[in-house]
This record gives sequence, structure tokens and C-alpha cells, in this order.
Amino acid sequence: MKKLLAFAIVPLFVGMSVPFTDTAVEKSTSLSLDGNTLYVGGSGEGNYTKIQDAIDNASDGDTVFVYDDSSPYYEHVTVTKSINLVGEDKNTTVIDGNKSGDVIGITADNVRISRFTVQNSGISQYDTGIKFINGNYCTISSCIITNNEVGLCFEGVKNNTIINCTVVNNNNGILFKDEINELNKILNCTITGNSNIGILFERTDPSHRLNVIHGNIISNNQVGISMITSESNEITNNLVCNNSVYGIAIWTCMVGCDNQMIYYNNFINNSQHASDKGQNTWYNAETKKGNYWDDYKGKDILPPYGIGDTPYKISGGGYNRDWYPLMQPYPKTYNNQASQIQSITQQSSSQQSSNNQNLFVSLLLKQMAKASK
Repeated sequence: MKKLLAFAIVPLFVGMSVPFTDTAVEKSTSLSLDGNTLYVGGSGEGNYTKIQDAIDNASDGDTVFVYDDSSPYYEHVTVTKSINLVGEDKNTTVIDGNKSGDVIGITADNVRISRFTVQNSGISQYDTGIKFINGNYCTISSCIITNNEVGLCFEGVKNNTIINCTVVNNNNGILFKDEINELNKILNCTITGNSNIGILFERTDPSHRLNVIHGNIISNNQVGISMITSESNEITNNLVCNNSVYGIAIWTCMVGCDNQMIYYNNFINNSQHASDKGQNTWYNAETKKGNYWDDYKGKDILPPYGIGDTPYKISGGGYNRDWYPLMQPYPKTYNNQASQIQSITQQSSSQQSSNNQNLFVSLLLKQMAKASK
């Protein structure tokens, strides 16, 4: 009996969606899409056995759909056309680089990749799970990126989106490599348990600029976010927690690292929440609200209430301050992310003892209780 699949619409960035419906579809049956659909794995007549062969035979606008029957796929995939590359299930449709080189390289614009586990790149410095080489206006959604030297890498590209992905147990999670990257977005991802840095902006001249990091859980890395020579990036609505060195570290090298907008984030149980050697803004100038810091010692006696009466000092040697520190976790961030606490601790179990996990859960639950009052 042929296996039946249920497809659900996967929300991407504004105005975009994966073109599948809720209809159950047999593996040998075509899906109704704007372009053609090429199948990899499964039992359908004419299905491909390798993902790269299907991509090579696709045209712009086509979809390559990959079944999990033949998973893992031990391949190095290069996406050279504007296609949709879709896995059957992100937990069971695995592309494995067999510990060499990049697993997936994107060299075309308008590529959409969703529902894969991408794992086991090589171990050289820039070997990557998914690398944007020349690809602009691309979207990676609902993927698990794990056990790579670098999880995802932007390399001189713009207008790409990573959304609803789990980036776990890599050396570095997400890398903005040493060429200018701009207008890229990292949205609603879990970036946890990476042995070095969760999100790294490398040194470049001119700077990485106008990128957005929003709504993510960034936990259990050495450093949550590290920025060098970057400007005018936006870091908002993130839960930055349980990182062993810094939550966020901002450095200067040759051309500075200034004008970041950092607000509505919740900093909880990091060894040190933040260090900033540039000139950056740690609050929203319109709403006069900043970030939540679980080690803030100030009082809230004077109006406006809910905002600390004294600024939170950001270490690093400059005069950076959060002038409007929040007295409770920012609810629009925290309430949405609280349900994922258990997932964080499970994913990071290899990085910490059960005692530390219990402490972490206890601290977060206390913050949740405060926020709900």
C-alpha cells in the first residue's frame, strides 16, 4: 500500500508560502504547482535517486520534492536555479555531507528550501550546512541544521530569510562571512547548543548592515551573538539565555561597529549579558522601552511604571546604556517563546548536566511567573 502524505501550508515571510495544500497525495501523483514537480526517492515511476540529478533537470519555478524513504541522502547539493526544494519531513528527510565540504550551496536567486535536516559538513573553518554563495531573495524555512562546522553562512548576499529553523550542535550556528551582507533576516529560529557562537558577524569593510535578528531563542552557546564591524542592524524580541560567556558581544576593528538597534530582548542567565565597544542603541526611541535584564538592580518607583528608574550599564568601556530597562520580561517576546523552554533543554542536553538543566528551567519558569502577573 502506497504511503499517503499530508501537506500543510508552511508560513514564510510576509506574502510567501510553500505551495502545498492539506490534500493527501500519493507518492506517484503530481502536485498542483506553478511549475513542474520532480520527485526524489519514493516509488513513483521516473523518480530520481539523487537530489542533485533532479535539480540539474529542473527549470526555474519548478519544485524538487524529496521523500524520506531513501534518507539519509549522502550528497553535496548545489542549487543553481530558482526552485523550491522541499523535504517530506524535516525530522526524517536528511541531507548528509558525510563530513566533507558544504552540504548545500545556493548560487541562484529566489530559492526556497524547507523541511530538511542538513548535517555533517566538513570540519574546515567555513564548511557549512547551508551556504548562500551568490543567492539573494532566498528563504530557508522549517529546517534542522546540525553537526556542521558552520550551520548557515551568508557570503556577500542580501535579502535572504531564515525562518522557523533549529540551528543546533554546530561549531558556529549562523555566520555573516567576511564580505558585506545586508538586508538578511533571521526570524523565529532556535539557535542553541552551538559550541562556539550562535550568530557571528565577521570582520568586513564595508560593514554588514541592515540585517534583522528577530524573535529567536539564542541559548546554550558560548556567545549568543558576536558582532565585528557591523552597522545599523536590528536585534529585537529575542530570548538570549544561558550562554556561557556573553549573551551579546559587540567589538570594533578598523571600521567600528555602531548604530545597532537592540531592544525588546530578554537577557536571562547568561554569564555576562552584554559587552559593547561600539556606539549602539539599546532601547526603542519611540516607545521608550529597552530590554529585560535579569540582573538589573534598579528600582521602579517613578513613572512610567514598568521601566527602571536608572539605566542598565552595558560593559565594554564605552558609554552604552539601556536607558529604559524593563522590569519584567518583554511579554510579546517571552510569552510566545516560553512554550519552547522544554525543547531548548532537550536539545542542549549534551552541553550541560541535568542539574544545570533543572536550574535553567527553574530560572525561566520564575521569569514566566513574573511576566504573567
